[in-house]
Amino acid sequence: MTHEGPRDATSWTDVHFALFVLVDISTDQINQILQTSYSGASLGSWNLWLATSYTNAPRKQGDQYTDGTKPPVPKDWNSPFLGKSIPDAVEFMEGLPDESTVDWHHFVIVGEDYLKSGIVNLCRIGDEELKGKEVDVLPCSVEHASLTLMGLEPHGWEEIRSNVEDGFSPI
Repeated sequence: MTHEGPRDATSWTDVHFALFVLVDISTDQINQILQTSYSGASLGSWNLWLATSYTNAPRKQGDQYTDGTKPPVPKDWNSPFLGKSIPDAVEFMEGLPDESTVDWHHFVIVGEDYLKSGIVNLCRIGDEELKGKEVDVLPCSVEHASLTLMGLEPHGWEEIRSNVEDGFSPI
């Protein structure tokens, strides 16, 4: 299946974004990430989905969208991506079923940057037109992760990238 370009020409991103946890953090920390991102988005929806299995990916049911992951995450939850890398996340993203409402091109990584400074990484698969397989990564505060992804428009990523390269703080 090909995921070239945006899924819907009227909207640059989809409703939900996969959240990949690559490092060992507690479920309390995961709950905090989910809650902080939800609160920072001020959209009243749970847009991040803990990537685990395609079977529990958010979907549209009638006119309604199912939520992403709502805290609390079960205490015994373990990330299937622990110790893996961004290319592993990309491989998972390439298999997303068409019926899911998880964005094909944009996702969030909780990795070493989170352990060091509380920053997550926003990732994009594809170029400015969301075509191809190149991957770009931007640092972002947890608070602004969902809102930034939901608000992306064509070429918005490049503007953010330029600001970061010009010395502005991460989003």
